[in-house]
Amino acid sequence: MKYYYYESSIDTQYVEKLIEFLNTNTWPITIYFASGGWCNSGWQTLLNVLNSEKERITLIAIGKLMSTAFDIFFSFEWNKRIEYSVLGMYHQSTVDISINVKWNPVFQSDKAFKLWVASYLDHAKEICRISGMNKSEIQKWNKWDDVYFINTRMKEMLDYNLRIKNIWHH
Repeated sequence: MKYYYYESSIDTQYVEKLIEFLNTNTWPITIYFASGGWCNSGWQTLLNVLNSEKERITLIAIGKLMSTAFDIFFSFEWNKRIEYSVLGMYHQSTVDISINVKWNPVFQSDKAFKLWVASYLDHAKEICRISGMNKSEIQKWNKWDDVYFINTRMKEMLDYNLRIKNIWHH
């Protein structure tokens, strides 16, 4: 058994380090995972790598699981658990764009980002569902609020997530 400690923003540098670690170690790996999140292509790469190696990975949440880290944890399809004092947070994705006085995007890239954020909404709603967010939590999330989850609630959500995905954990 090998161990990997990941407590950082989810960015390209840290994703590359994890990929290198996985590529050079063929035995079972426990990853201690905490992050305040970040939104770039790194999170999707990280999730794809974790799920492609899932049979040999145990993902253990520590500290905080916020934003994309929350997304990754509940989307990971194998052995996972939550340690003591984990704080979770999920919110709707945002992107900075330039707008004119008529509230329209200024640049073509701004128009594309506006469409991208709207297209991400279906995925985000699925994360709300598979994490077991309750009605009041989803209502708060729908108002663009950050929704926080204390450790006991996170463990309830994990139990729900494991049941609906038929995943085991220890």
